[in-house]
Amino acid sequence: MAPLALLFALVAQPAAAPPAPAAPAVPPGWRSLGVAGNGRDTYYDPASIVRAGPITRVQLRFNEETDYVLSTLELRCATFEGRAVGMITYNPDGTEANRNEMSTPFRAIIVGSFLEALSREVCGAAQGPASPQ
Repeated sequence: MAPLALLFALVAQPAAAPPAPAAPAVPPGWRSLGVAGNGRDTYYDPASIVRAGPITRVQLRFNEETDYVLSTLELRCATFEGRAVGMITYNPDGTEANRNEMSTPFRAIIVGSFLEALSREVCGAAQGPASPQ
């Protein structure tokens, strides 16, 4: 009778929750910018910084729960403005899930945002908004 009681006890127990998916690993060398307004951990790649005249281009990474998004951002350091110039979403296995190459217009960088932190890292501490926003 004991084996039957043991079998019943095992079957009656709730199933263990599946393990939580692992967050995507951030490549070496990428620097954290903290959490973006949408709750995603945000990083930038210092090796991706390219300056061309008034425009500075840099690669961003937004980590989701199991996948991630890479986006290219252009900054106008002198006027404290930025815009996205495309993004690619990747599946947990690293394959491309979605691509959007549409550019947004340049907009003022909001003080206190992760973009302000990025611009101070990329453009230098002396850069900032000309007037309160």
